[in-house]
Amino acid sequence: MTAAARRRSLAPALVIVVIAGAVVVWLLRGRDQRDDGRGSPPAPASVAAPSGPAAAPPRAPPPPGMRQVEAPGAPPVARLKRELEDYKKSSIYPHWSYPLTPDMSFLLRWNDAVTGDLPFDEAGTMVRFDGSAGRVFAGEPYTAWIEAWRTEGGKKRSVPLRVTRAVVEVTSGPASGEAFELTFKDDGASGDVQAGDFIQTTRFVPSERDELSRTTQARIVAYVELAGDARMFVRDFVFAPRPVLEVVALRDEVRDGSLVVHVDCDVLEAGVYTFYANLFASDGTTPIATTKLSFPLAAGRRTADLVFFGKVIQDAAIDGPYVVKDLHGLKREADDELDVWWNHPRSYQTAAYRADQLSDAEWDDPERTEKISNFERVIRELEQRGP
Repeated sequence: MTAAARRRSLAPALVIVVIAGAVVVWLLRGRDQRDDGRGSPPAPASVAAPSGPAAAPPRAPPPPGMRQVEAPGAPPVARLKRELEDYKKSSIYPHWSYPLTPDMSFLLRWNDAVTGDLPFDEAGTMVRFDGSAGRVFAGEPYTAWIEAWRTEGGKKRSVPLRVTRAVVEVTSGPASGEAFELTFKDDGASGDVQAGDFIQTTRFVPSERDELSRTTQARIVAYVELAGDARMFVRDFVFAPRPVLEVVALRDEVRDGSLVVHVDCDVLEAGVYTFYANLFASDGTTPIATTKLSFPLAAGRRTADLVFFGKVIQDAAIDGPYVVKDLHGLKREADDELDVWWNHPRSYQTAAYRADQLSDAEWDDPERTEKISNFERVIRELEQRGP
């Protein structure tokens, strides 16, 4: 056989291998677009969507060990079959509702301030600039504090410090830069827990400040003096400059095999709203499921249906009543603003459903069906070609 003939005989097999590789990349692209629950919200979805919205928030994290490193020269068919099984396992729940586990701190402690200990000098002095929350909602106060210490003999010893100047700087919106000054005190008042404990504290209500009415992100810049040395520290925070949605009542039912929580709310501004909520056992601490859905809502009294996928609850094998907590969300970006957050701090208890009242059916939608079908088609073609 001539070289040209050999090339022609190999061409179909090469095409199939190339197609297989391309299909794997395409099939897995959606699986990798996961979310920590705090990113940009998904596209608008219909309110009346009993099986979940048409929008595509990021998919649930895949099971541990799903990603495997293939040995060089691994057979394409074996690799594709393994990828197919992995995909089936990781997509049995919809990307908008999946199991909530104790290690998902980004969902369970979604509003904790992100902070850390910072070195101040070579003598081992450490400083922490902390805040009361990651997001401050309309009408709520924000408390921030600075403390310093050294560890001597295994014990933490507080060190006195002084905040010589502190300002709030706007970091989003049309007017960035310094907005107003703050005062830090250690007097046991205005948010300071205990006078004379060397912890300097400030407290204010962001939504009451005119300087912050057209922004949603800012930071506190504090100039700290300690033992004659000076340093600058920064504390970022996100806040809602005004209320945009208020939850009025919650109701629940089992519909199409899933738990649906109807959220009756007063929408103060028309827009696309994202809702986050977590579901727990009756003790309020054992996590079961989470959901994230988005809806276009007109101003006025409206209802958004939050769906906790049935199989997630049945797989947990925990009977109700269930507790809905961490209900919060955001109004998506409009004009020159970033997302405006809202919050419903109270928990809600559902009726006493049994877990077996929920559907055991796996998530099924056109995208999942198409991906599985493409996997199977490419595997079948490769097997027909033979080794």
